[in-house]
Amino acid sequence: MDFTFNEEQTLIQDQVDQFIQKEYDWERDKVFPILSLDMEMITGKNLQI
Repeated sequence: MDFTFNEEQTLIQDQVDQFIQKEYDWERDKVFPILSLDMEMITGKNLQI
């Protein structure tokens, strides 16, 4: 299968974007539960993020 340079760049960019999104989701899931727990202790309210 022959790719033009632009098609190949687009393919690579898509893979990079997916990788970044996964990393971001993982970081967010790791950080936000801790953050919301802290906010609950500080404010006495249960915040949904």
